[in-house]
Amino acid sequence: MTLRSLAPAVVLAEPLSLKRAVRNLVINAATHGKATRVGLSLSDGRAELLIEDEGPGIPEPLMERAFEPFFRVDEARRKAIPGAGLGMAIARQIIDQLGAEVRLANMQPQGLRQRVVLPAR
Repeated sequence: MTLRSLAPAVVLAEPLSLKRAVRNLVINAATHGKATRVGLSLSDGRAELLIEDEGPGIPEPLMERAFEPFFRVDEARRKAIPGAGLGMAIARQIIDQLGAEVRLANMQPQGLRQRVVLPAR
């Protein structure tokens, strides 16, 4: 994992919940995406966390399903990659409860970007 610029930011959140959500997103990137980069920026009263990887990404029609419990993009990986498939669902639930949002986007030529935008103080 590579840390990019990490701007100091204060967000109103329960620390353990936020830590769990971020950990789940980073573990997902590290597990499925090979090299992972993490950065945090602050602008216009919002903290933006970017988690980028160099994996295969997610087919566009399946992008929203990535947050469903037990969902796997590739069912064949179910035995090869450990986990119950709950990390992304838990991360989204926590982030939603914080009044924040998480979005996924494929990068070119490959990779996945997970963007978390949180209200900052």
